Amino acid sequence: RKGKKRKKERRGTRGNKTRREETKGEETKGKEGKSKAKERRGKERKGMHRVFNIKCEVLNKAYVYEIVHAFLNTIMFYRTVEGTFEPLSGSCPSLTIHYVCVPCDQVRRDIDMQTSKFSDMFDKVNEATMFLSFYSKGTGLFGRKKVWESWEITINVTNLHEGKIPPNYRETLSESVLHNISNITEIMCRETQHLEAARKEKDCILVDTSCPEKPYLYEIKCVLPGQEETQGGIWNLLF
Repeated sequence: RKGKKRKKERRGTRGNKTRREETKGEETKGKEGKSKAKERRGKERKGMHRVFNIKCEVLNKAYVYEIVHAFLNTIMFYRTVEGTFEPLSGSCPSLTIHYVCVPCDQVRRDIDMQTSKFSDMFDKVNEATMFLSFYSKGTGLFGRKKVWESWEITINVTNLHEGKIPPNYRETLSESVLHNISNITEIMCRETQHLEAARKEKDCILVDTSCPEKPYLYEIKCVLPGQEETQGGIWNLLF
């Protein structure tokens, strides 16, 4: 009888141990599931904000205005897609480059003003970055901005004397600028997931309805080396 009692006790101990192991396994799986879910949500939030970089080196600051003007206008054209309008043609007289522009007076004024401010910075520095950010805004009284796309345009100027610039430099620079404009166009057509995610956000305003062309809400800033643009994430697509 005592032997049978001990066997039952051992079986009970083994059973309890098995149940404890099963419970522990379920807890571990639960923690792993929560961890993966948290990681997935983090990736989704990160995917909401994309940052694209354009880097350009020039031998003379005289080209800065035209180059940045071309980049900003091209980006804004592809980020003014909710309205109906006839695009305008822009150009870089020094580089014989043509590009599309949005026929919105407000957008054109902003680009002109910020580009002039940016090019004037090269009287004192050799490198600076222009930030063009697109954001959504909450519909509440204190609705906060949420950036979903940023463009960082960094220009480095060597400032060679006009007489030391190679004779075919304008042609070479024109090809470089056209290459970047082509890349902007390609990215705008290809990278759409973050835009679709921003559109799905509830209780948010994405478009500036005060303009007939309806551009996405945007902000342009000029930043010197050593300073940081606080808005935005850490994803880069270099070209």
